[in-house]
Amino acid sequence: MDANENKKYKFGDFSVLTDINEIEYKGKRTKLTPKEMGVLIILLDNMNSTVTRAEFLSKVWGDEYGNDQGLTQAISRLRAIFSRSNFATIRTIPKKGYQLLYSEQKKKSLIPGRIKLNLSTLIILLLAFIICYLIFFQPFSVRIRVQKEYKLTTMNIQTIPGIENPAPSPTFL
Repeated sequence: MDANENKKYKFGDFSVLTDINEIEYKGKRTKLTPKEMGVLIILLDNMNSTVTRAEFLSKVWGDEYGNDQGLTQAISRLRAIFSRSNFATIRTIPKKGYQLLYSEQKKKSLIPGRIKLNLSTLIILLLAFIICYLIFFQPFSVRIRVQKEYKLTTMNIQTIPGIENPAPSPTFL
């Protein structure tokens, strides 16, 4: 790693300051540990190519079979730093290693298979879900009530012998 100590790296809005173990993105600097810087330098030297875990462990830690957890933590921290950008990401290649992917296009083109939804698509999907729910699940619980109007009318009843002045009784039509 001594040969890389004064080497400068710049890609997109990122600048790597190897002499002071810092990475700068849009004016904001982040301090890295020497091991994180070593992992970053190897990724930068092999941009868009796969680097094996064994290669990281032997070049940065000096032991091909040691400190696997330290490598995982370094990759995790570097991913957090690159997450600020839409153009760089570290991709895990299962059972092989890692790749630093960089493109002038947005991140969605770097890793196939990921779907990003914008707000309007999300709203349309939500409305479609609500409509399907109302169509298929609500008819059993929603009742349409029909109200009948009842009119109260009075009728003149003729007097029946023996009953004086009967009160008219209401009838419903």
